[in-house]
Amino acid sequence: FFVAVIFGQAATAAYTTIAVTFLVEVVKLNSTATGLVFIVVLMSIIPGNFCSKYLMRKTNPIVTVKVCVILYIIINFATFLTLTGPEVGYLVWPYSAIWGFMLG
Repeated sequence: FFVAVIFGQAATAAYTTIAVTFLVEVVKLNSTATGLVFIVVLMSIIPGNFCSKYLMRKTNPIVTVKVCVILYIIINFATFLTLTGPEVGYLVWPYSAIWGFMLG
């Protein structure tokens, strides 16, 4: 369990650095749009936190962390496969909301 938490925290910490570079270099977002992406992520953490709390009540914290980490990996994999350039930049907004939800 603690090993999963360690890797999950490392992935979350790396996300902030990698996401900024990815959004600027691949999707060609400017600094204002990149900042707004992180505001959307932060706003989406709140409902994600309530969902996590609900899952913990229904199952247990270990199952909740496993589900969250697996879904986070799947979402990131799908995001980086579909965000291939500025022409699909509109997908950043729903993906940022999903990222925030999963971080919650």
